[in-house]
Amino acid sequence: MEAPERLWASGGGADAFAGIDPEVLNRASLKASALSYNMFGLINSSGLDPSIVDQATIDALASQLAPTAEATVNTWLGALDSSMIQTAGNQPDWECTDKLECPYMRKCSNSPCNGTIHSCWVNACGVPKCNVCPDWFPDKVKAPIVAAWCAYVCVDSSSPQKIVAVGAGGVTIFGGPYPDDGAYCFAP
Repeated sequence: MEAPERLWASGGGADAFAGIDPEVLNRASLKASALSYNMFGLINSSGLDPSIVDQATIDALASQLAPTAEATVNTWLGALDSSMIQTAGNQPDWECTDKLECPYMRKCSNSPCNGTIHSCWVNACGVPKCNVCPDWFPDKVKAPIVAAWCAYVCVDSSSPQKIVAVGAGGVTIFGGPYPDDGAYCFAP
């Protein structure tokens, strides 16, 4: 993975979403964030024992929970007044890489881009920890499987660019990105 500074200079950063309608970008960013938060929150609250969980188990659980997460988020977005959607700040966020170890740029690990050459840029992140747990609970109990969620907006290489997918990714308690081969992508 290239350093964020080099990616910024090679098309990432402020120019990553050049020419995209701000309303379309804002909705895609919100969807990516909500999907990532929802999907990895569901994984963390699934009751899996972190001492015996492996990557294959997380993969199976993510595949099982992704349609539920997507349906929930699509219903929520459909009911949301578009004036309530953030209108600024939807650019790649290198702080997600520095603070939570989200890969700065990814590709889709599944097929929503249908062979389109694309880049997915991290633009939001967070920690899917138990919010009602007391502070003295160990972090491994608060976030037993996924330590961070990472939201991606994926664009093609056309000019002007088009959003081809939104991606959900994470950082597992094992210390690596999840999925390890790219973001888990959904239609924008």
